[in-house]
Amino acid sequence: MQMSPECRQQITESSEGLRLVAYRDCVGVWTIGYGHTSKAGAPKVYPRQIISANDADQILSRDLSTFEQGVESMLGSTKGVKQHEFDALVDLAYNIGLGALRSSSLLRAYRY
Repeated sequence: MQMSPECRQQITESSEGLRLVAYRDCVGVWTIGYGHTSKAGAPKVYPRQIISANDADQILSRDLSTFEQGVESMLGSTKGVKQHEFDALVDLAYNIGLGALRSSSLLRAYRY
């Protein structure tokens, strides 16, 4: 599955906000675009880095693909996953990380 374009635009992009110049987030991690950090993969984020809106869109697409695959893997053979449920899980994973989602009570409750 993939995150719906509606969720991406209305939830993920709007809640993350678009920042084309690297900044330190609330915990001091260098961040750019729609909440991209070096921990998510390329590109590495560094001070004074500047990207275009197109770059930010491409980075978010790559990042979301990683989280979509991770959530799909966690759901395994769970039947009847609705699009809005998948969207919510991917958006949550994007914010808290796949490891945190994997060990969350929310995921355990959802699967059972």
